[in-house]
Amino acid sequence: MRTMNEEMMQHEVGAIVAEIAAPAQEAATAVADPRLEDLDRRIRDLEAAIADLRTVSASAATSPVASGRKTQPSYAPHLLAKGAEPVRPAAVDDALSSLSVEQRFAVKAGLLRAGIL
Repeated sequence: MRTMNEEMMQHEVGAIVAEIAAPAQEAATAVADPRLEDLDRRIRDLEAAIADLRTVSASAATSPVASGRKTQPSYAPHLLAKGAEPVRPAAVDDALSSLSVEQRFAVKAGLLRAGIL
């Protein structure tokens, strides 16, 4: 009959053997399957692309346009040279107050596309 110590020792030896055998088995599987290498390469490429996108996104978030424009719009000097004042959003809201909400959105979207707002 085995004693408790012998059983525990046998269990520890089995665990050590399993730890030694597992990496060797994984290495043999990785070498034998080129699809894994291809998948690893694709994962690295995708991670690099994600990092590039995050960099671009961070730089776009710090641009003056994204953080609120601090200068006049490009059309403002031309309007001021002709004696016209730049359009204020509050004045546009007052002028569009008689329209429905959908119509106001449509008009404001058109003004934004034209670069007036």
